[in-house]
Amino acid sequence: MGKKIIYPIEIVAGTADLIVIGKIIQVNKTTYNFRIEETIKGQRKEMILVNQHIDWECDTRQSKYASGQRLFLFLSKGKKVWTLINGTTGEIPIINGELTLMDEEYKHIKYKYNPYKLSLVEFRDGMIGFTNCFKFKGEYDELSFEKETFIQLCNDRKAAIFLKTSKFTVWLHKKIKNYIIERK
Repeated sequence: MGKKIIYPIEIVAGTADLIVIGKIIQVNKTTYNFRIEETIKGQRKEMILVNQHIDWECDTRQSKYASGQRLFLFLSKGKKVWTLINGTTGEIPIINGELTLMDEEYKHIKYKYNPYKLSLVEFRDGMIGFTNCFKFKGEYDELSFEKETFIQLCNDRKAAIFLKTSKFTVWLHKKIKNYIIERK
């Protein structure tokens, strides 16, 4: 059995072309129509078409696609259809106003999963602040031993304030310290 390499949420957010909150309106054979309630990052749209995640041994959805499911999506742009970043990592269900992140720690060959549950509001606000202050630079290579780079888009004062606004942003701040940060 293989193990999915879960991209860290800061990489998923930093590489996304579009980050949105919304609801599945119609499920098609390989895609779904998604009505956007709120755009966190990227160009505002009302409705988009998203490629369905195809389950595989190490990355399966918790439930089947169905109309009415609320999701927080991290997407990369295609010609007409948007694609999830890192499989189910880019498609986080919103259940009772909360979502769960699967943070993965690497301990040589053993994997340790640390689920991190938080409110939609705290996560949304954290993602808005994060994407306004940081942008990922280059291509992400999960197998590289090189430090990845983020570009800091806001001034140091704004970054410091943002990174201390909630438990989630404090957690993100600890994670972002593991990267090279270039000032714009």
